[in-house]
Amino acid sequence: MIRRLAAMATIWAVALVAVFVVRAAASGAHTPQVTFADAPPGLYAHDIYHHISATLIGSLDRMPVAWAWSPDGSRLGYVLLDSTDGAYDLLTWRPGIRESVLHVEDMPFGSPPAWSPDSRSIVYVDQRQDLCILALTGGTRCLNVQPAGQPTWSPDGAAVAYLSRVRGGGLLRVAVDSGQITPLFTGIDGVNNPRWSPDGAWIAFSYEPPEDETRHLYIIAASGGEPILLTAQDGWQDQAVWSPDGQRIAYNHYPAVPNSRPDVAVIDLETRAITRVTHHPQTDTDPRWSPDGRSLAFVSDRYDVRPRLHVVPADRLDAVEPLDTPGIAMRLYAYAWRP
Repeated sequence: MIRRLAAMATIWAVALVAVFVVRAAASGAHTPQVTFADAPPGLYAHDIYHHISATLIGSLDRMPVAWAWSPDGSRLGYVLLDSTDGAYDLLTWRPGIRESVLHVEDMPFGSPPAWSPDSRSIVYVDQRQDLCILALTGGTRCLNVQPAGQPTWSPDGAAVAYLSRVRGGGLLRVAVDSGQITPLFTGIDGVNNPRWSPDGAWIAFSYEPPEDETRHLYIIAASGGEPILLTAQDGWQDQAVWSPDGQRIAYNHYPAVPNSRPDVAVIDLETRAITRVTHHPQTDTDPRWSPDGRSLAFVSDRYDVRPRLHVVPADRLDAVEPLDTPGIAMRLYAYAWRP
């Protein structure tokens, strides 16, 4: 049954939104912006250089749980949770258009939309836990790889890497056109968060070996081969995020102490040098590079327990502490850069 959704979400007539949209349309670009959720339920934009915020999508009947901009910055995909049945719905919105479009209902997971590199499609996990490709022009095609999860597109759009949810399934790759499946790192459990490198040559992921109690970051050639260990420090490492130039990976680092909370760290892939960006008893998590690579954002609750977004220069990551601003207050530990 089609539920009443924010598919008809009202786009607030806020002057700052018009400024954002006009700037992008006039110049073909815009200053770096992050999108976050807050109350009243909606999605908001913050211009990090001019320090101004505006409502993008307001009057939602539910708080968004995940969202992501298309690679060309023309559309925002977002996910809403139906608390009555625990299922998720996928919608998209275009700046300057009043209504959102409902595409998929009753998804089992609330992950951010995984956009294709050409911004024309989204791959998602359906009720059968198969990977399905939604074309925004119409039509959906499933890849018959169930049970699967955590899809990530290759930069050329020809393949999707994913995790098999069968026991010992591991990491695999499927060709979008032919459906051919290529095992990459299989026969094991404990793999998480695969992410394709910007040049398409590597896939980063975290892995916890069964004989170990630590989780580390690895990379593996996208064509297959033996995984290469990146981090060997104590504690847990997870949530690898490539820099736009592919030279560094930011990630969550959990110190090897009881009840530790994550810090943010960055590894240089050429030198293997690790920079501890943050070191604080409270949570610092979810690092993400700006599209131009000049900034690194992360979320911290060190000030008032509420998640707050911080943006720091990417060329001074060893001088972030102590944080000198409270950051941008948000409702969730989630945000997205607009390309």
